[in-house]
Amino acid sequence: MNDVLRHYGILFKSARPRRPPGSYTASCSSGRATHRAEVGEEAVETAVAALSEGDDRLIYEMRTWCITAMVLLAAKEPGLGRIVEAELAHRFK
Repeated sequence: MNDVLRHYGILFKSARPRRPPGSYTASCSSGRATHRAEVGEEAVETAVAALSEGDDRLIYEMRTWCITAMVLLAAKEPGLGRIVEAELAHRFK
């Protein structure tokens, strides 16, 4: 799992300076207020799916929220690496 998260972190960070036209990752990686609002919107959609929709919809919404949140974290310092390396690993101690 850590390899998958590291891969996404590298992908999102590399898209930021290149800003490929039409790239969702590049458009979100600026940390703009609209992207922060998108993270909140996806969180609400995930909660609604958990309460009133089937597993397939919950998985879809959770995936969308995770990617949106990871793009935001990749745009910030210390970024996604801190979540994986320090915060999540700390839970197992």
